[in-house]
Amino acid sequence: MKVPLALICIFFCANRVFSKTEGGLSVEEQKKLLEMLNNDRREVSKKSQVSLDPLVYDDTLEKGINCGAKEGKDIYALMWNKLGDELQHMSDTPNLSIWGYFNPGHTTIGCSKKIVCTEEVKGKPQTFYGACRFGGVLGKPVPDEVKSAMEVNNWKYGELLKVENGRVDYQMEEESSTAAGAGAGAENQGSGSGKIFGFISLFIVMIWI
Repeated sequence: MKVPLALICIFFCANRVFSKTEGGLSVEEQKKLLEMLNNDRREVSKKSQVSLDPLVYDDTLEKGINCGAKEGKDIYALMWNKLGDELQHMSDTPNLSIWGYFNPGHTTIGCSKKIVCTEEVKGKPQTFYGACRFGGVLGKPVPDEVKSAMEVNNWKYGELLKVENGRVDYQMEEESSTAAGAGAGAENQGSGSGKIFGFISLFIVMIWI
């Protein structure tokens, strides 16, 4: 089953008003991010034959990052939880979360590596960790040629900036999900030990939630 693009965008194209800097980048982190990202933009530009200007870091954009009401589609998450990952892979646009990094209209970037936002989509919690906001010509569509040329790991820039809580929380969800599944399978077989394990798994999930 494919998930509608609009639903995915609720999570990854952060439609929120951001007004406070939280976990802005150091000068060294800014340099590392720009070096990697602009190199990736050059590669995508070569493959797609679409001009992508180098991004410039703008500290003022950091001040526009926190969880709030709707604004525009100029903010993109750096990392997200397991549910967000599953939703993205179920969609027709698995690289949607990095479109902003390769939008021809974007010329500036500012990031927060510590912001954490959670919201419910269809009754399930979705969380993103860290985000980058872009400046320039906002709302400009990303050409299909650029989308096809993007071969970047969705978490590449989050990992570069060491958004550790995103990686740790994702692994915890993976382990809880695996444990819960194993417990359910053993219980269906009528195993007493399986029932105990299933109870423990449920307890872990309840604590996590």
